[in-house]
Amino acid sequence: MRVLKKAATLFLAAAMLLSAASCSGDQTWSVKTSEETLPIGVYIYNTYAAYQEAYSQTLDTSSSSTSSSLDVLSKTIEEKPATEWIENRALELCRLNLVVNQKFNEMGLSFTDEETESVQNDVNTAWNQNKSFLESLGIAKESFASAYGWYSAKNSKLFEAIYGRDGTNALSDDEVESYFTENYTHFGWFSKALTKTEDGQNSNMTDEEIEEVQKQFEEYAEQINNGGQSIEDVSSNYTTAEGLEKNPYSEYTEQVGNTSLNEELKNAITDLENSKAVAVKSGNYYYLIYKYNIQDSVSQLSEDNAYMNVVADMKGEEFADTIQSEAEALVIETNDGALQKYNPSRIENELNK
Repeated sequence: MRVLKKAATLFLAAAMLLSAASCSGDQTWSVKTSEETLPIGVYIYNTYAAYQEAYSQTLDTSSSSTSSSLDVLSKTIEEKPATEWIENRALELCRLNLVVNQKFNEMGLSFTDEETESVQNDVNTAWNQNKSFLESLGIAKESFASAYGWYSAKNSKLFEAIYGRDGTNALSDDEVESYFTENYTHFGWFSKALTKTEDGQNSNMTDEEIEEVQKQFEEYAEQINNGGQSIEDVSSNYTTAEGLEKNPYSEYTEQVGNTSLNEELKNAITDLENSKAVAVKSGNYYYLIYKYNIQDSVSQLSEDNAYMNVVADMKGEEFADTIQSEAEALVIETNDGALQKYNPSRIENELNK
């Protein structure tokens, strides 16, 4: 029944879209509601973003082809021609943009001067790096700022207004702390590359040299595990022994299972006992890993960024589903003439120039 309900909702939204569609000669706008009109540049940017998603989904990493030409539009994505999929996704992104703007305004939210400056700086940096290409697609800086910078900033601000410490659906401190201690790990490490440089030439260490590094790192782990040295002592000793200018030891607090670490490192961290160290060879590096008691790291949640990162893990999917549902139900009018003109083939042609 849930699938049927969702299908019915999508059908209804599509019917609303078709009944409200227009073929205006004015091609400066793309999609609008009774409250807001998106400029055509926002749709073009979202088409480009959708094209990038499609490219990622159709990328064949096993292919040995050396061609630099993009050919996404000949592919099929989720049983749909890529062009249709991209157009649907671009329109979906516009819907999400409209819903976020609407909810942002309804909740009376705003940005501080510092937040505004931060967003503008991010937009300016990205625009300056991509100005020629974006303009070649027909995207003005104001549209780019709306679709790229302000959408993301408003989305984050909206999430915090709902689930933050003083949000309308704020979580209790106990809920957040419990999730944190059950799902996060606090660990640290330093590593040594199993390579060497001789006469300006880089090469891999010999087996005998790797065995020496293994012995060195296992001794460090033993010193910590026997209680003779702290991780701070050991990392300081390593820094001195290697003649390094800066201590290479770094700490992390994260959900290890959701990181990009390889399985060797994930398993080593997960299996390690609190307040213990282990030496691990992974790839072309040797690591000394130390694991803290996560209970001792709860104080990190007093920092707003750390707190919201955990809350985002807890409620991010729920928030996204809510915005998605509201976007699907949104009654919009589309400027079909403009949308047809700025189609995915224009993106691919421009990328292949």
